[in-house]
Amino acid sequence: ASVVITRDGDDYPDSADNCPNDPSPDQGDIDGDGIGDACDPSPFPDQDKPGITVTMWDGYDRDGNSYVDSVKTFTAPNWNLEGDIYGRGDQDAYGLEWSGGEIQLQAVGFSTDLYLYVTDVYGRKLHEASTDGPRSEKLRVTLPAGRYVVFVRASASAQDPAGKYRVKATAIASEGSG
Repeated sequence: ASVVITRDGDDYPDSADNCPNDPSPDQGDIDGDGIGDACDPSPFPDQDKPGITVTMWDGYDRDGNSYVDSVKTFTAPNWNLEGDIYGRGDQDAYGLEWSGGEIQLQAVGFSTDLYLYVTDVYGRKLHEASTDGPRSEKLRVTLPAGRYVVFVRASASAQDPAGKYRVKATAIASEGSG
């Protein structure tokens, strides 16, 4: 049996490791640029890179706000914002600055099925809500203090999804309140 010694200890030889200085046991590379997600400063593309085309289900991200990297502002709740879905697979990303505790996230007012989820700033999905049928989606979760990204997306099965919706973030119980 041979032993592979690597700088990052993830069992991938440095010569074949897409992140040789950072452990990356799954060798994930979401944006396909050859730099592993564990060390890529921009693992989610906000624009096409040479030889790599970011494709939404309907062809492209029309409004430029569909990725973690497109979030420039992180806002503390309570907010109630209007958004637009431009077609099948389009999604919108909203930055959430949270002091920790229980929070309710809701997407309402869309005429077709929505999908609501929250990720960390690296795009790892933490919680999701997706109930079949044209109705609102709601998440009531407890999150530690930090920055998060809230996504609203039209369901992949929705017929001609386009239109406006509202997304809300409401503090239920902050850490330290009582």
